[in-house]
Amino acid sequence: MAIWQLYPIDSRSPEWKNSTYRGPVIVRAGSEEAARALASLGFCQAPQAQCPWSQPYLVSARLVAESGYIENGRAEILGPPNALAAKLDASEDNL
Repeated sequence: MAIWQLYPIDSRSPEWKNSTYRGPVIVRAGSEEAARALASLGFCQAPQAQCPWSQPYLVSARLVAESGYIENGRAEILGPPNALAAKLDASEDNL
């Protein structure tokens, strides 16, 4: 697994209305696509296609080399704490 940082480009866009969280997030996932899918499951109450986390023009994604998080483990949203508080139910079991 790898550690990904997803960062909203424009959190004021109306497309964010379906998300419970609009800030940066750290995700452990096997790919960028999987990281975006976990964020979509974790923060959106709409289908993934309507979720800003799955849209590259609304959210940038970058691989983080030295994040301080353990790369081994299940795919999941790791932080930050305020993101975890806004999380619905994101786990690899739901992908």
